[in-house]
Amino acid sequence: MCKIRLSPRRRALAAITLAAFVAPAAFAAGDAPRTIHVRYDDLNLGSDAGTQALYRRLARAATRVCELEGLRDLASLHRAELCYRDALHGAVAAVNNERLSALYHAREPNGAT
Repeated sequence: MCKIRLSPRRRALAAITLAAFVAPAAFAAGDAPRTIHVRYDDLNLGSDAGTQALYRRLARAATRVCELEGLRDLASLHRAELCYRDALHGAVAAVNNERLSALYHAREPNGAT
């Protein structure tokens, strides 16, 4: 399960926090979830370029927070891919921007829930 929180500031100036809660076996007991802050106050989400830049930032953050790179065993890869989809979906939903949502659904058709 993944959680996204927007900072108390205005949405346009907010930072998104990706917190990945992978299946229980992914973390040892007592391990804290990994979080990454993604800023987008420098982007114009009314433009294609700004929307695409935020999508890339969110996708990179989800990849890092879910430790998707360098996995070799299938079980770990599967858990990391589920984490990635949940984290990215949650982040896009938290931003609540139509352009970003449309881009997400075009690029991640299997991740849409």
